[in-house]
Amino acid sequence: MTDSVTAQWLAHPYPVHADVAPGGSRVAVTTTRIPLGSPTEVQQIVLLDPAGGEPRPFPAAQPGDHTAAWSPDGRRIAFITERTGTPQVAVADVEATEPVFVTTLPGPVAGPVSWSPDGTRIALTAGRGRTVDRSLPWRTTRGVYWFDGIGHLDDGPQVWTCDVGTGACTMSTDDEWWWSQPRWSPDGTRLAAVAGFDPDEQAFGQHVRIIEPDGTVTSPAVPSGLTLVTAWAPDSSLLVLVSHPAGPLPDADEQFHRVFPDGTVQQVTAPVQVGGSVYGDSPALIGEAFETAMAMHGTDLYVRTHRGGRMGVARHSLVDGSWDEVLTGARSISPLAMTEHGLVVAEQSADTPCRIAVIALDSGPSATGTPLPFPDPVPAPTAAEVHRYTVPSPHDGALLEAWHLRPPGVDGPLPTVLLIHGGPGAAFGEMLNIDAQ
Repeated sequence: MTDSVTAQWLAHPYPVHADVAPGGSRVAVTTTRIPLGSPTEVQQIVLLDPAGGEPRPFPAAQPGDHTAAWSPDGRRIAFITERTGTPQVAVADVEATEPVFVTTLPGPVAGPVSWSPDGTRIALTAGRGRTVDRSLPWRTTRGVYWFDGIGHLDDGPQVWTCDVGTGACTMSTDDEWWWSQPRWSPDGTRLAAVAGFDPDEQAFGQHVRIIEPDGTVTSPAVPSGLTLVTAWAPDSSLLVLVSHPAGPLPDADEQFHRVFPDGTVQQVTAPVQVGGSVYGDSPALIGEAFETAMAMHGTDLYVRTHRGGRMGVARHSLVDGSWDEVLTGARSISPLAMTEHGLVVAEQSADTPCRIAVIALDSGPSATGTPLPFPDPVPAPTAAEVHRYTVPSPHDGALLEAWHLRPPGVDGPLPTVLLIHGGPGAAFGEMLNIDAQ
């Protein structure tokens, strides 16, 4: 029996998370795949070499471990494992074969951890271990108590900080918001985090918060948005990219804000649309997730840009305020980290699965990436032929884009399926779409 095309695509490994070691010597990548003939997803952590060397496994990891994060000195990796029953954090030296299980939190750890600058603590989000027996009558205090893709909202992840040496953990938040993306300030005294799912159902989307050294949670004057991503600058200002900011009518364009240490906020105007929301249909969420829309390198910010159904990268100098589009073309790119070998990115197109690649920026905006190889038990099947068309809108002349996929080498009329997702702030485009393939 021949495996379906969908099964062949899903058997190919896709990157779902990546973290670049300090100094850029290695990249810890979590890949996922569903082996042919199996209904079970397999995740694994592999170590890639930006200089082009062969990939190798992370010795302390087992299949199913995921979401690796390098320590500030590049000697240890924290990752999420379910070996103890629920997702918890383990830490291991890069060459070690056995990890140390750091957390035993009451609820599952959600998302990647953030190391403190001195490498002694980690910040993470995890639930409180609440359980509800839904075979009995139960009461919810939320207007929205269930969300597609997440499930019931009874036990939202909270921010915790944990001592890596002792495993002692302290809750930094304890409320009904859903918390994510905790990130240490450069001096290790404050945490930036994102809060969503307003329990009172009054505030739209996600909100940036700063957790002060005394535990106080402050709210910078930055608009909430459908999604947010943050990055700390060396001067301890916080950069915030807001997708679809809240307002009387949520804006289709992203906004970029800088929160200074004294609490003042500056909205930064970019000459190009930043952020990017091109939708794919593959397991490689790293290629389209908003969390990968920004990467800091010294005083330069690399930020994802958006032109219709394509995403590139711009460089913004925090010193002189300049902007420079450094990567463009018929593809979608998310910046991960700058290294001596070039910019490490997640890169894909309508006929190429997402891959981790290194691009030398001195080769120009259309420079092609050098893919970093990772174990590929099943190569991706032959992709459909892709033809891009543009049609001017009869309303305002704006170009409407369409990608036409057809079986390779086949001519003549064929039955056609039309997939529509409207723009201008979000659209289909240069992303692998397994449904369309």
